[in-house]
Amino acid sequence: ETWIAEVLLEKLPLILPDVTLYMSPNDQSNMPFAHLLGWIENPTQGDIPFTHTLKEVVVSYNPPVVTVFNVKEYGRRHLRTLEYTSNMSLCLHEVAGEPYPDRVGGVLAMSGGIPMTTVSPEPSLVITRALTSEMGTQTLIPSRFMAGLIPACLVDKYIFWQSEDDNLVGYEIPKDTSIEADATDIGADTQSSTRLKIKLTKANGVDNSGFCNTAANAMIQRFAVVDLDEESENIDKNRPILTLLNVVTAPAGSLLKQIGMLLSRLDNLSQVLVWSQSEVQNAQQACSIDFIELPRVNLSFRAKRVEKIDGSVEHRLYSNDNDGLYIATSNKARGIMEKLLGSIDHFIVLQNEDND
Repeated sequence: ETWIAEVLLEKLPLILPDVTLYMSPNDQSNMPFAHLLGWIENPTQGDIPFTHTLKEVVVSYNPPVVTVFNVKEYGRRHLRTLEYTSNMSLCLHEVAGEPYPDRVGGVLAMSGGIPMTTVSPEPSLVITRALTSEMGTQTLIPSRFMAGLIPACLVDKYIFWQSEDDNLVGYEIPKDTSIEADATDIGADTQSSTRLKIKLTKANGVDNSGFCNTAANAMIQRFAVVDLDEESENIDKNRPILTLLNVVTAPAGSLLKQIGMLLSRLDNLSQVLVWSQSEVQNAQQACSIDFIELPRVNLSFRAKRVEKIDGSVEHRLYSNDNDGLYIATSNKARGIMEKLLGSIDHFIVLQNEDND
């Protein structure tokens, strides 16, 4: 696990001074990321006994990124709130505040947030509903607890409710309705819509501590429905079910990681969605890369496997907005454009079959 120490060696004393971090005894040497936990003492508040804030630190291997969450009690459950990232471009959420340049593991990037924030005990309001007997009781998960776990463009587009089996459903927010709209209005529209299903696959063993210590993987799928009625699930069978792929936790050197790093030139990964049309059964299953969306810059691409004349295979990302053009990945194409554009870094090159 020397890679974890190398990433944190110079950075940890600056962002979490005097904090001791602990990690799982499992072998982390070949993992693309590692979870560590530590706590800091909260400022004293009069007669209130001293309290602590539990910090969860996620360290990514390549590129090296440090992300800090606060673990907050909400409705007798422990949930995360994103507080800091060392690389805004590679984080799944854009932390509030003005970004500032920072360096981790020799990589210079724009950091965001304040890692030393603390959490004080406070009341929490839990909202539940029971639309139908089949759906059972659902609990509203505020968007702040989803930040940093899934891409921000999905957090902004859906309202998330957790079912009794701990799985979550994301209901699309009508385009003319804000989150603060009356609950009786949501679902009354009959527009076509999409819905997210987040299935949690929990690790073996039972957590008897009551502190949410059971690890789990999440599989996120998006499917189309013919209307916004949240009491029904009238799936549009003419549109495919898509499974979201996680660029952030993809192994270094993998095709998924390479595509994610390429697209991060156009927008932060919080605004990049990589989808697969494969029939995925669990979060560990290998699958194809089929469709990519960058909603903030209004771009999308479709993946295609091309066999060239010499027998080699090339994976191309064809633009849905520019017919016949796909993303050029050669150093030659980028070198030509760098000579024309100068110091502009955030661009990609599109080319056609004739290499134009």
